[in-house]
Amino acid sequence: DAALEPLAQLGPVPTHRPAPGSPLREAGSCPPPVVDARGVSRSLPVCDLGAHEVKLPGPPLNVSVTPGRGRATVSWSPGQVLDGPVISSTVTAGAADGARAPAAAGTCTTSGTSCVVSGLTNGARYRFEVRARTAYGVGAPGVSAPVTVQADYIPLVPVRLLDTRTGTGAPAGPLGAGSQLDLLVAGRGGVPATGVEAVVLNVTSTGATAPSFVTVWP
Repeated sequence: DAALEPLAQLGPVPTHRPAPGSPLREAGSCPPPVVDARGVSRSLPVCDLGAHEVKLPGPPLNVSVTPGRGRATVSWSPGQVLDGPVISSTVTAGAADGARAPAAAGTCTTSGTSCVVSGLTNGARYRFEVRARTAYGVGAPGVSAPVTVQADYIPLVPVRLLDTRTGTGAPAGPLGAGSQLDLLVAGRGGVPATGVEAVVLNVTSTGATAPSFVTVWP
């Protein structure tokens, strides 16, 4: 029992009485005198139930995964907990069935219902297990559907970010000789606002009034 009172002389031999909140202790009171299994009269405010089958936590529910680049955010709902409370939950990443095995499995532990598993292999498919822990042990896993961690190159639907003819992304009007135009790409056209190292762009110059060229740099 994880909840016992200090050792005390409660009968012929010293014993640990179940403390309040212990699954071995019954709520309410017993009319004194109480006679224990050894035939000794004991005046107690509660009845000791004796042996108790502790139940481990049930599997967490609704396990969902939001993949990122080399990482994944895993969220879930608490499962059934009869003998609790839940102290922590651990998420473990493993290779999905029939998929390319990742280089190494990642884990994360939290006292909440969401955590980020890092150190994953880009492009690999994973299945995530979530297990809850109480003072009595670790319960059965809740399992996610297979998820592919984002690859190094992520294709997007083409989107026009700049058109000086129509005023898209910059004021409308031609660019003169030696002029410079700054274009913000992050957070636009499906490109994430953070965590991006490079993008592929198609740049075209049209309507020139003289031989011209365009130089693009980050």
